[in-house]
Order: sequence, then C-alpha cells, then structure tokens
Amino acid sequence: MKYMKLRSFYPFVKGYKRSFTDRLINLRSEHTHTELQYTDRYGGISSSATMRNGADHFRLRDINYTEHPERWHTIHIPVTADQEQKIFEMSCHMADQNPNSVYDAITHGYLEGDWYGRDALKYDKIGVVACNILPMRIIRSRDKYVWCTEGCAMALQAAFPDLLGKYKPDDLTPDLGHKVIGEYFE
Repeated sequence: MKYMKLRSFYPFVKGYKRSFTDRLINLRSEHTHTELQYTDRYGGISSSATMRNGADHFRLRDINYTEHPERWHTIHIPVTADQEQKIFEMSCHMADQNPNSVYDAITHGYLEGDWYGRDALKYDKIGVVACNILPMRIIRSRDKYVWCTEGCAMALQAAFPDLLGKYKPDDLTPDLGHKVIGEYFE
C-alpha cells in the first residue's frame, strides 16, 4: 500500500500575498485551493482544476511542494495500485487526456506544464462564487465545469464511492473537503 496526498493550500503564511480570488474564497474557507497528488507510481504528479498559469481547466501538473511546505496542509490517502489507477484514469478523463499518454510522459520525464485537452472540464468560476463564496446555494455545479475541491473529490470517488457520505462533490469548499476527506481516511 502506498499513499496519495490531498493537498490543501493555506495562504495565511508569512511571505505569501493573497490574490483577489484567495480573498473571495477566504470568506468561507481558510484553505483556498485543493490538489490531489499521486504516488511515485505516477511520478508524484498532481491533478486539480485551476485558473493559475492560464490553465482555466482541470489539469495534470508536476508541482514542487517542497518549495513552500508550510503553505500546504496534507492528508495521506492509503491506496492500492488498482485504486490509484482508477483515480488517475478519472483525473485523465476530466483533463481530456489519454491515461497511457500521460503515463508515458511521466515515465520518460517529459511531463511539463499543465496537461489538459480541448474538452477538459473547465474551471467553474460561477460555481466557485455561487456555491463556495456566497452563504446560500444559488445554483448547483454545472456540467463540463468543476472547481478544485469538487474535481479532486470526483476523482477520489472513482475508487472510494462512499467517500463523501451525505455530501456531493459540489458541496465542498476547500475547508469542508479537507475535513470530510480527512475524516474518511483517519
């Protein structure tokens, strides 16, 4: 058994200047972003939906978490090879990437930048505001759109269908996702 990691970004550390988006999300959540990091079987790459680096989609990316470890709160997720493969394949599907092509890029060391295709799920800016920032739910998540914590939860549900209990992926702010997923793997 190996351990994947759910990484939740905590912007309240010395030296980090919060963005406008961080400040909006902080109205309801101390954490402002969620990443799902794979084990060394998949090169330790991460997947999530983001607006950073111009991605504006669900994507796969190699992230250096050792540069500022104090900014990331981590949950360890025990997975078998089969469970991790299901999660990886779901992430590739959401990023509109062929899992075999991504795996080849990882094993040959040429996975650089953001990996997503034309039909990748788009970053749900409206959903983030309407479902995560405002105190009431105006709309539910939209098809073909996803925000970070929602996408990470959807990928994990490929191997752990009962992961969220009474919640749905689009119920999750970064804080609530960190709490619910953390409690599941305690």
